[in-house]
Amino acid sequence: MDVTLIKTYKHPLSWLYLACIIAAIFAQGWDPRSLVDTQEYWASINYYFHFESLKIDPMSGDRWMFVSRRTPGYPFLLFFFGGFGTLLIQGFAAILSPFVCLKMLSVFNRNVSQSLFWVLWITFPLQFFYSALPMPEILVQYLLISWIWLLISQQLFKSNLVLALLLLFKPIFIVLGLPLSFYLYKMYRKAGPPNGGWFGFSWIKNTVNPQFRWKTLSLVFPIIALFSVARFHKLVWGIFHISSVGTTNFYEYNRVLILQKVKGMEYTDSLYHEEAQILNKISNLDPKKGEFLRKKSAETLRDYPLHYALLHFKGMIQMAVDPGRYDAMVFFKWPSRKGFLGVNDGNISGTRPVYEWAYIGIFATMGLLKFALFGWILILKMSQKRAWSALEVLLLLSLFAYAFGVGAVGTARYLLPLYPLIIVFLLLNFPNKKYFKSHAPNATVN
Repeated sequence: MDVTLIKTYKHPLSWLYLACIIAAIFAQGWDPRSLVDTQEYWASINYYFHFESLKIDPMSGDRWMFVSRRTPGYPFLLFFFGGFGTLLIQGFAAILSPFVCLKMLSVFNRNVSQSLFWVLWITFPLQFFYSALPMPEILVQYLLISWIWLLISQQLFKSNLVLALLLLFKPIFIVLGLPLSFYLYKMYRKAGPPNGGWFGFSWIKNTVNPQFRWKTLSLVFPIIALFSVARFHKLVWGIFHISSVGTTNFYEYNRVLILQKVKGMEYTDSLYHEEAQILNKISNLDPKKGEFLRKKSAETLRDYPLHYALLHFKGMIQMAVDPGRYDAMVFFKWPSRKGFLGVNDGNISGTRPVYEWAYIGIFATMGLLKFALFGWILILKMSQKRAWSALEVLLLLSLFAYAFGVGAVGTARYLLPLYPLIIVFLLLNFPNKKYFKSHAPNATVN
């Protein structure tokens, strides 16, 4: 079946999805919501577009290199299109993501159930929240599934442009180098003699062949994107790096979780208070401050590698089943309450209202069911030694590489960009309409 945008939204459940997207956008326009991260993206407009007239106190801010926490992709949209324009772009991205998924599924599994697709799609409420919240997650989701589609369609030039954009929005997608390498290996090996491989003459021939030349050269786009950001930070702030998020977040969250697990809350608070006395005397733009943070994080990681490995694995699982209570709290403006991660987020503990428990119960159960189905399919395919398509391996490598990159602090928001990949993988391996017809009670086998 040829999938078009109009056909994508002919299913009744798709109307519900559209209604929720429109309602979320209207709610945001009428009564704006924002996260702490949102304020950082708005502040980044100054750091990227007003730096010539910007005067920064090196002792201000609450983090080392707070000026480089956010890469320029989303601040660029906010600067050139404003809050409302960016909101509309996010709405279009939310509408296009299901279309790309169904188009991909129509090519690789023509009998997929659209009803099942839409049931899976609309039972992840963060789809609605982040269509309207001023955050880049829904845009990143669309770019990621588009990258998969372009790559599997062998549109390498376009896919590398999309990957460059992805890196400008979220540098963590550098982990996509793993699935990209796999796919390029399969593509070039298929194009040459069976024994050509990476090091054979066929690979060299294909690389310089006009048919592959521009596709191969386009691999430089993601590299240019990352290098440009790092070079900008070097010119303006004196530090050649892409983002400070990895350094500060590991020190403030991952390391805290390890120490709380091993040493307890009181010891951890005391240690961080002592270290704060040292950090507060060092400029936020001083490389030595970053070195101090990395050193302390590395020491803790070396001292307790098994404890961190367990926390890292727990975070990956947690990301898959988290119902997104915090995201719902922000979007619906529920009273702020402390979460379940054990990190001091500044919110109070207390009795949760019934509606909050109902939300947690319903969507946590759905998350567990989807995770169980995903795991069951993996086990089934491996135990029965079923063949793996290039698309399936590409999806799985992208999923696991990203999940491993997120690690210990995995939450539902981090899962949002991956969610279309999960749905596509599930439906590629779910019994199709033809299967159910052939296994019906009155079916005959010839």
